[in-house]
Amino acid sequence: MNEELFSRKETVKDIFFIIEDKLKKGLFKESMEDFDRIMAMDFENADLYDNISCVKFWINRLDNLEKLKEDYLEYCKFLDSSYKKFCKFVRDKNYKTDLISINAIHYFVYNRIIELLMSEDINGKEQLNLLSNAFIELEDYSKGLKAYEYLNTIEPYNSNTLGFIAEINHKLGDEKKAKMYIREALFYEPLNIEFERITIDAVREIRDIIIKRGIHNNSREEIISWMSAYGELMNILDIKKELSREEEIELRKNISRLEADYRKFKLRDKVAPKLLSSYAFLTTCLIMRHSGSDMEEIEIWGRKMANIDKDLLQYYIKILNKR
Repeated sequence: MNEELFSRKETVKDIFFIIEDKLKKGLFKESMEDFDRIMAMDFENADLYDNISCVKFWINRLDNLEKLKEDYLEYCKFLDSSYKKFCKFVRDKNYKTDLISINAIHYFVYNRIIELLMSEDINGKEQLNLLSNAFIELEDYSKGLKAYEYLNTIEPYNSNTLGFIAEINHKLGDEKKAKMYIREALFYEPLNIEFERITIDAVREIRDIIIKRGIHNNSREEIISWMSAYGELMNILDIKKELSREEEIELRKNISRLEADYRKFKLRDKVAPKLLSSYAFLTTCLIMRHSGSDMEEIEIWGRKMANIDKDLLQYYIKILNKR
């Protein structure tokens, strides 16, 4: 019987599958041989040259990867930083984001980072950041959440970490935790948050309100600086976490420092959003404590908040009256 009857001619699609498998293993040079085969069969293929360009980007970095292979942490850092540059390269070239090479390279980079980091003792912030980010890149949210929560115990009050914990909870459908963590993230160091990766509705709502009011120049930095105060006083971030005694003491000390800076005219505009947010956080703490003896102090903080933004405070008063 003629075996040719049962054979099938290899198609361009078949070769693309082979290339995808090689790229997922980081075999960049080897994949180029298969691109040559596609070129011989269909040199006008719509995605051929874009895919080749993406692979060449990584071939140009193979020497550096080879030099770093003995230092797993530096190797992982280089992979991660290179992928970020690769994303910019893809955007600048206006390539389609669903190219086989892009998805396969993404898989290789972050699986390789996880593989290397998990084979070593993870005992530092850099390793945890890289590992957490790799899990998120591969949409393994449960493992990513555990990694970021552990990182948060090592380095508490880090807004970028808190922002990622909030975002993962949002992805997992726990909106209460998402709001609670993004509230903290916006309070501590909001300018450190990677907002391009945050999709929480409350964040967009706060930003839109600030822009609509149009009183803070609408610069990105100012909008971010005011987000905590608006989220708190307009009760958009309505899931609160009680402060520990130590946290309350530290907050009061920080308010004193901020008030001293606010009295300096040159620093007033910069300090105002953080001071207003701190007043609101402390007031929320006192309200949650349900102590009648705190009412006089709450009124004091209310007057101080009015001195910074009387109109914004009215929203807060209306919310309190509804309680």
